[in-house]
Amino acid sequence: MSTLQGKKSLQRSSNMMVLLAILLGLGGAALTSVAGDSPLPAFGAALLLAAIVLWFWGLAHYCMSKGYGGSLAAIGILGIIGLIILAVLPDKLKADAPPVMSETNYPRPDISAGPTVD
Repeated sequence: MSTLQGKKSLQRSSNMMVLLAILLGLGGAALTSVAGDSPLPAFGAALLLAAIVLWFWGLAHYCMSKGYGGSLAAIGILGIIGLIILAVLPDKLKADAPPVMSETNYPRPDISAGPTVD
């Protein structure tokens, strides 16, 4: 797998994990606020725990897709502020890419002279 494919794969998985973590966190918070003898608060707490794990796992993938180590995801302890901090970090993989020498990635023949007949 090339670096670009690996980066896109990490970005896709990080987006899905962070979104799922937010949704699970909202659902878990709603269920833990239920009063009474029902098992819903315990289920909500389990959802919150799963959301926390997915949050840090998704942020670790996001950090790796930008060329940083997964341990930088610890900034995620700040919540949405940590996500914003990670979003504004420069992309190391983009900085390491070779410069584009022309508009296209392949050489094109000069067609300004018209068709050639052999």
